Amino acid sequence: MAGAVPVDQGVDEELVQRLRAGDQEAFTTLYDRHCQRVFTLVYRLVANQAVAEELTQDVFLSAFVHLAKSDQVQDVQAWLCRTATNRALMQLRSERVREVTREEQTRAEDDVEDPQGQAGFQASAAKSIWSAAKSLSPLQRAVLVLRYLDDQSYEQIAKTV
Repeated sequence: MAGAVPVDQGVDEELVQRLRAGDQEAFTTLYDRHCQRVFTLVYRLVANQAVAEELTQDVFLSAFVHLAKSDQVQDVQAWLCRTATNRALMQLRSERVREVTREEQTRAEDDVEDPQGQAGFQASAAKSIWSAAKSLSPLQRAVLVLRYLDDQSYEQIAKTV
């Protein structure tokens, strides 16, 4: 998300350690820290709120199981974004990259927040960009979302997709 609050990896690492030690509240805190980012990422890819909610739940269920057992995760946020992107892409593939209805796409475009409160030209440009983005493959759209809406570096995107 443009203007997203940076996530302190040290806090996430501590929460994962507490989760591995059996502290269920640590997972609740991880969920609270990352849920909105994961949902927004998935929603922007699938353009369907119900599907995005379900996939977000799947991502966090997978995180609960994986993070509690594995010490391979170095960056929780990157792992969550990678898992969310993969789930969204699998969903789109399973639907044979369904044609997004104009209503769903408009709703997705309208839900993109404008952190500076600016309207007019920027809103019009954003709608034009998303209109053009519909012609991209799901993977190309994922890269676009991760780079320009989630402010991820190219290195982070490479790890994610």
